[in-house]
Amino acid sequence: MSLALGLVLLGLLLVYAGVKGKSVSSLLLGDATTPSQKPSSVDRTGNSGASTGTNVPASTTGNKGSPGGGLAEAFYDPLGSYDNGKFGGPIGGHSTHVHLSITEPNLMLRAIAVAQAMGLHVGENPYVGNVSPVHVDNSYHYRTFPGTYNGRQLGQAIDVTGNPSLMARFYVLATTGKL
Repeated sequence: MSLALGLVLLGLLLVYAGVKGKSVSSLLLGDATTPSQKPSSVDRTGNSGASTGTNVPASTTGNKGSPGGGLAEAFYDPLGSYDNGKFGGPIGGHSTHVHLSITEPNLMLRAIAVAQAMGLHVGENPYVGNVSPVHVDNSYHYRTFPGTYNGRQLGQAIDVTGNPSLMARFYVLATTGKL
């Protein structure tokens, strides 16, 4: 193997380790450590809970690294896409933010709480602010869950912005059912 190819592979391993929140040695040695920060969740009444699935139905917490039952879409062009049960490549227009569409309100509240706990900005959802009229006509951004949550409407999509490595980590958490 040439030195250039070795350096490229090492660089990819470093990026992957950063996205997964693991050290390179743990990946190489097979140590199954988890990221050190434990995200919080918020239930419909606004109570905080641990990341163990508290106040979130089991169907939304994922299974063996697959997205939870409530995840409809996840787009982040540097890492790819998830749409209706299928993973794919970049779709375009999502290199500056992570887009999530979620069909279960408790999972949406949890996604918002996790993103905010990571220091990311959450927008394009009436729960956290306004929804801009820039999305495709049938976008989840224009759909809301029935009722109110903590006195506010809750939309079925969010756009998450901030530090690119944190956005990558958030996208991985969402698409592996670890929100």
